[in-house]
Amino acid sequence: MGRELGRLVEQRRHELGISRRDLAERAEVSYPYVSQIETGDRDPSLRTMHKLAEALDISVELLARTVSPDSWVAASSPPMPQTSISYDDSVDLYRDKVLPAVERKLQSVPPLVRLELLAELTRRAAREASEGR
Repeated sequence: MGRELGRLVEQRRHELGISRRDLAERAEVSYPYVSQIETGDRDPSLRTMHKLAEALDISVELLARTVSPDSWVAASSPPMPQTSISYDDSVDLYRDKVLPAVERKLQSVPPLVRLELLAELTRRAAREASEGR
């Protein structure tokens, strides 16, 4: 997991002279959560990354460089349902027409926000798939 992130958070916390409890209060997260992040036992969600960056007075981009975007989706998404997806011509249509249009629209959104939006879409699609819609 995010040992590099944990070291960065811990180093910056020491530079500011604050405890884990202080950081937890500033970032509005639990003390155990901060502890797990610092020890590398847990990767934070993107929302928590924003809160930590603000509490540590650093850019979220600096924190983001230490964490794989896949972990944001994993940390904030429900498990994918174990169902088979039937392939049909509509998949090609979506891939060829819809996906490029969505991608063009998202180009104006900052990359980290884009990742958060895509994670939300993934969560919604997984929820709908698990409900059989």
